Amino acid sequence: MTPRGPVARIRGFVTRVMSSDEDLVAEEMAETTIASGAQPIQSVKSRERVHLRGEIASVTLGPAGCAQGFQADLFDGTGHITLAWMGRPHIRGVTVGTTLRVWGRAAPWGQSLVVYNPAYTIEVDA
Repeated sequence: MTPRGPVARIRGFVTRVMSSDEDLVAEEMAETTIASGAQPIQSVKSRERVHLRGEIASVTLGPAGCAQGFQADLFDGTGHITLAWMGRPHIRGVTVGTTLRVWGRAAPWGQSLVVYNPAYTIEVDA
């Protein structure tokens, strides 16, 4: 880590003071993601194997009888990606605010990416 001069420290302080709470939370989440060894969502490319870590921002259940199943939006501070469990009505423990580690393969889905039937672990704060 390189030492920062006084101007850089002041600029960093002013940036933090002027940032919204959401920006600061996202920045902290991104730092935690990178420190954990997971890949930042913003760097994910279609068709590559991924190891992600983030918080569930929203969950969606497809219509009854639909193969679409359970979907969750994972946010890590750098971006969002959809997790989709096909044909599943719910995934135990995956709720808004839950922190997950996810492994799988990113696939194109319209203008965004999705990880179908990902392997995952739930992280519990100690």
